[in-house]
Amino acid sequence: MLLLLALLFPLCAAFAGCGEEQTDGEETSSETSESGEPSGDQSEAVSDGKTDVEPDADAPRLDIAHINVPNQNEGDMVIISGSRAQKLGDLGNFAWWCAYVFDWDAEQGCFVLTDAQTNASNYDKSAVQIPQYGFAYCINKGNDYSSSGGINYISKRVSESYDRALKAKVGTKAYLYGVHLYSGTVQTNGELWYTDDFETDAFLTLGAPLPDGKPYDPVASWGQDVARQIYTTQPDNTVAYANGECLLFEPSYGSFVTYDYRWWYGLLFAWDASQDCYVCVATDFNLSAESKKDMPLPPNGFVVLDCSSGSKENVTACTVGTKAWLYDDPDGHRLISLNFPEDGREPVLLGDAGKDAQLSAPQFAESTGKFCPEDGCTVSWEPVEGAESYTVSLQLSTPNTFNQMLSEPQTTSETSFTVPANLAEIGNAYTVTVYANGTDAASASAPAFSRLYCVSKQALEGALVGKTVVAFGDSLTARNGWVNLLGGYIGTEVINAGVGGDTSTQGKARFEADVLSRKPDVTLICFGTNDQAQQTASGKPLISVEEYTANLTYFVTELQKIGSDVLFICPHGIYGADGYYTPGGYGLDYAYGNLDDFCDAMRQVALTYGCDIIDIRAEVKMGLDLTSIVLPGDGMHQSEAGHAYWTEYVSAHLNAKYDGVNASTVKAVCKDEGGKELASYEFTVASGAYLQVPAKPIDGMTLVGEEQIVKGGETVTYTYRSN
Repeated sequence: MLLLLALLFPLCAAFAGCGEEQTDGEETSSETSESGEPSGDQSEAVSDGKTDVEPDADAPRLDIAHINVPNQNEGDMVIISGSRAQKLGDLGNFAWWCAYVFDWDAEQGCFVLTDAQTNASNYDKSAVQIPQYGFAYCINKGNDYSSSGGINYISKRVSESYDRALKAKVGTKAYLYGVHLYSGTVQTNGELWYTDDFETDAFLTLGAPLPDGKPYDPVASWGQDVARQIYTTQPDNTVAYANGECLLFEPSYGSFVTYDYRWWYGLLFAWDASQDCYVCVATDFNLSAESKKDMPLPPNGFVVLDCSSGSKENVTACTVGTKAWLYDDPDGHRLISLNFPEDGREPVLLGDAGKDAQLSAPQFAESTGKFCPEDGCTVSWEPVEGAESYTVSLQLSTPNTFNQMLSEPQTTSETSFTVPANLAEIGNAYTVTVYANGTDAASASAPAFSRLYCVSKQALEGALVGKTVVAFGDSLTARNGWVNLLGGYIGTEVINAGVGGDTSTQGKARFEADVLSRKPDVTLICFGTNDQAQQTASGKPLISVEEYTANLTYFVTELQKIGSDVLFICPHGIYGADGYYTPGGYGLDYAYGNLDDFCDAMRQVALTYGCDIIDIRAEVKMGLDLTSIVLPGDGMHQSEAGHAYWTEYVSAHLNAKYDGVNASTVKAVCKDEGGKELASYEFTVASGAYLQVPAKPIDGMTLVGEEQIVKGGETVTYTYRSN
């Protein structure tokens, strides 16, 4: 049986290339219809089934695997909904993909192809517009990496859909099945899209509908009730998670959610008198140990926390500004209708919402800001007319998340709040939440937020202030700790583009969407821990050193084309002693001993392309105790102390490179056996940092001895012998 799945990515739809195939560098020319609301009586046109096309069981079919995801998967078939994105660039540039745009035609009762982008070369399709009631269909043929031990992303399903799409012309009619554009769902069996086990009931037919089954109608679905059952009581957290529940916390619960909901999706709604409904004012979709979700609970609002499979697609589709209406369910639960009220039903107002005129939300002098611990931080807001007092709270947070409540909601007559000095720690982010109170709860305003970032003195005026920095890698990067803290030492928040479990080959599949599209000024790359894992069945690493080298080369060459500095981080390694890492899980041995070969390859790529090396692996070789930085029972990932070490080590290098703070160099001199100098080069390092200096390959000669590890300020001499 096929399951209804929702992808937890920003919602966006892309239909793959209809039109004539092009040569590289050519842009498809096609007429694009004006997007916007369909004209005429849509519901009547659809309900009457208006169409001049006879159903056809053999109509060309374009399969769909995912909805509203970036162009991160090779060999994928993605649909991007106009209800979730206005252009392809909202999710990625979709270079190397074909993209087809379809708009709803109310008169014909079907979708119609309006734009075909069939240039499947490195052509940026970010500007392609997606109609509100339409979608884009994007398709990528993929590559075959199986010869080097990687994945074959080429499948018959994709190839056939790709070829069929190329034959479509602007004006071609299309009919959509197994997809809900608004809620962001597609009907698949959940298997990996490139495998033979993958099945999908989500597809598009070209030219004619099928004899059986009703095609998707965006207008009829646009106002559908997308409510889910929300429990108004708070069961035990563990039981609620096991049961897959969706909880609603009303004002009667208290001033903030007090339990531990780290692995739940969170929404904060507040009453908006001007729109006569509740409006989403904050979201927190961070499922990690860093997001405790002590969410503030305003007197005229509610909090939704969800870990269910039935409602998460609707919860995660919410954005700031999403409207909501509450209704009583016959079973005693609350129902929430998003974006549209239910016809003929009276919504529920919590507390005294809507009874009195609502105060305006406070306006902060600055909605974001940086401060140093030694200077302190006071945030202020403009007085609100009619306000009797203000309720203010402070939380530890990361961007768009609510973590631990540090200062519980308190009432004050002041229009400012000072962050307690004992709570200010470099690298941490904070959220100040404030709402205005009137003479009664009914007049309370919606909450306002100020995001604060605690930084070092150096970071306030450093060269990286205002720059875009991306950290790209596997779980050593994705686990947030050091990446979150790093910004406090370099003056800019670092974008985390790490994905747990990724090899460099998997990273390559999402590189354009996660890294290139952000146009980073500086990119930190840390892959290798998963690449080097030894497969117990084949006796080979997951990714060969050759493919790994090619992937790193691709990353650096593409980034240097857009002017990004690239710095490679050699990971610390795995501690395989008892009580730490145990091999065999997933048929892999991470501690087999391959890592140094991969770090050597990384250093060679850095040398070839003039990149810096942040060599934590060299520190381990020179005596850094791995047990001081990795998790017991794990042996691989950073402990809290490990994240602090990575933060200090990486930031020291960046401050040395860009601001000259405690900067040093390591120099290498290459000579032949007679003492003649053949080449010399140097690397920037932080003072006191170690580096295993890569030996430059020299034609016709062989290095005598091994590469050496030296500290900043030292010179290494390599001797070469003629072949």
